[in-house]
Amino acid sequence: MLGLAWWLAACAATSPAWVEDRSLHSGKTSSRKSSYRKTVRRPARYTVRKGDTLYSIAFRYGLRFQDLARWNGIRKPYVIYPGQHLRLKPGGKTTKKTASAKHSKPAVTLSTNRTVTSSTGNKSGGSRKPVKKPRGVQNVKVWRWPLRGRLLSSFKAGDPARQGINIAVKAGTPVRAAAGGKVVYSGNGLRGFGELVIIKHNDRWLTAYGHNRKRKVKEGQTVQAGQVIAEAGNSEAPQVMLHFEIRKDGKPVDPLKYLP
Repeated sequence: MLGLAWWLAACAATSPAWVEDRSLHSGKTSSRKSSYRKTVRRPARYTVRKGDTLYSIAFRYGLRFQDLARWNGIRKPYVIYPGQHLRLKPGGKTTKKTASAKHSKPAVTLSTNRTVTSSTGNKSGGSRKPVKKPRGVQNVKVWRWPLRGRLLSSFKAGDPARQGINIAVKAGTPVRAAAGGKVVYSGNGLRGFGELVIIKHNDRWLTAYGHNRKRKVKEGQTVQAGQVIAEAGNSEAPQVMLHFEIRKDGKPVDPLKYLP
């Protein structure tokens, strides 16, 4: 153990490195790992609550937002209302808005903010030039790490507690968008994720950034790759960390296969 500690310290002194804490994968620490993330079973129907968006509901249950919209006859810009009943599975008649929903406010009002340029400066003190929005995130080269830190746990297909990666960092570390896109959720209504930001990059790809202590973007806001979107924290987590996910067609994929 002393030899391993010396080796890790030597590596850290020479160059930044990603280190995975395998202890979190053992059976002894499984209770800690699952203490802030529980399996969410998908019911047949869901009642919309204040703060929900079509994207956050689809994210919670591992669905494509297009499917969720189609099953319920919801068209762009995908406005939903508190108290509205949504079908979470195909089949049957589409759900219509209730009479009370017609006179109620939407669950979320999308911001009209336009693209915000990152305020991060370069070494010379000047402002960084805006990063051009990628044509599509199918190209692996457009992905960026949301921050640097120690890798606590990796992705494991089929494990609800490991649908992304967890990165240990200091509180307040800037969290950056992994690619350009539109913020489709910014809130704390999804249990197990804390202060969460979800970005839609195109009709197939989403990224999620959880356990922040502060969110710096609003729903409907367009962001650029590398733009600061939050500050790292430990909301609904046993320690300060960032939970990061990449989802393709609503399904979690291994971020380490896409990040440079």
